[in-house]
Amino acid sequence: RVAGSGEDGLARYQQGVDVALEVEEVDALVLAAPLQRQRALLREKRGEWAKALRVWENWKQPRSWCGNGSAQYAQIRLCGIARCRMKLGDVEGAFEALAENEFATFNGFDHETAFVWNDLATETGRWDQRERLFGRLLAEAESPADPDLRVPKDVREEMRESARRQIARTFRGLGEPARAWLSQRADNGSREARSLLDELARPEK
Repeated sequence: RVAGSGEDGLARYQQGVDVALEVEEVDALVLAAPLQRQRALLREKRGEWAKALRVWENWKQPRSWCGNGSAQYAQIRLCGIARCRMKLGDVEGAFEALAENEFATFNGFDHETAFVWNDLATETGRWDQRERLFGRLLAEAESPADPDLRVPKDVREEMRESARRQIARTFRGLGEPARAWLSQRADNGSREARSLLDELARPEK
């Protein structure tokens, strides 16, 4: 709780935030999700990768008042773990953290995981991991709308189509290697790969 008001109250609040950010050992459930994220990113910025990894790993249950927010924080946490493991030389552990992520969320698609995964694969020359990523994206595009989602069928289908368009944008952001991989799959008979290539051919809005 902030004591005082106006500039004095804000200064006291910021002072409390600064103290929380610097504390090394803290119950992960005590701090709000944005603050937990800031604690980890501050240590990453300083190059304190082992300390940053400990913060990310101890934050086992990212929470938000919104279910989508909780899912997003969980994805952010796994990306943070992957970055830190990579910097500490645990390449396989980094990729396994990313593989835990569920790309699809209720209201969209997680692009950050895909880009972090691609960057790590490119940085390490692990083309097998890049193909693994592309395969996950294509499989996500091929999966049908969730029949258990409690919304009208037409809304469910529109949500699924929206996610597919977002997947196409992710492939676009991953550059020419991703497009070439899709072309190869399309040539091998994948209708979804062909559909995504058609989406990529349209001008960006």
